[in-house]
Amino acid sequence: LTAEGGPRIVNPWDEYALETAIQLKEGHSGKVTVMCMGKPEATEALKIGLAMGADDAILISDSALEDSDSLTTARVLVAAINKIGDYDIIVAGRSAIDGNSAATAVQVAALLCIPQISYVAELKTVDPAERFITAVRLLEEGRETVSSKLPAVITVVKEINEPRYPNFIGIRRAARATIPT
Repeated sequence: LTAEGGPRIVNPWDEYALETAIQLKEGHSGKVTVMCMGKPEATEALKIGLAMGADDAILISDSALEDSDSLTTARVLVAAINKIGDYDIIVAGRSAIDGNSAATAVQVAALLCIPQISYVAELKTVDPAERFITAVRLLEEGRETVSSKLPAVITVVKEINEPRYPNFIGIRRAARATIPT
């Protein structure tokens, strides 16, 4: 979300992550859960995720967590991920727009002891049955193709896709949704 006082929007980098997760669900079945650590107003952004096609949304909100650094944020997200349970791929945007550190996803992967692939511009192979992923990373001086076992954390860049607009049915479903906090 934007800073206090501004309009409530989804982090643009996270729109690409959400679209990637929804495309993975459409191609391989499964479920997409969007998660946010923030103020209660963040439910607006989570509802956009539901309207786009996510199955569930979870808000982690506690005034004690305000102004958390990236490691604290990662620890809280990992606790929530572990509570949810089974997952194959955790998809995040390149970075947050507030701190722009791009550290949280790396820290989530480290705390979960799973591989992380950053700056993913293309998914070449995703095979949940074989527990395998091949991705193309966008680097300053070109592209690099890497493979990893699943589960894994990936961060995506805008070259990976074009985020969809929510459709009418998705918007109505999201408007009625109750988001657990």
